[in-house]
Amino acid sequence: MFAGSGCSAAIANHMAVDHSQNGGLRPPAFNDGATPLRRSGNLNLSIANDQYGSVKITHLSLLHAMPDLAMGWTAVDVEAVV
Repeated sequence: MFAGSGCSAAIANHMAVDHSQNGGLRPPAFNDGATPLRRSGNLNLSIANDQYGSVKITHLSLLHAMPDLAMGWTAVDVEAVV
């Protein structure tokens, strides 16, 4: 389940579609009332930082890693970039 309000609503929708298309998962996305849902999931991501951009980039990084891992991606698959 993805929940987001305000600008985070677009991220919640994007991640639900991404997980569905690429990870074979079918999570719902909710665009209102993110605060009551914040602690109701099995895995909840909350970044304690007042810098909006840093928080969003951290969330996106973690959320994009989830379907990659579900599809079998490992650190061995990454080539070093020099």
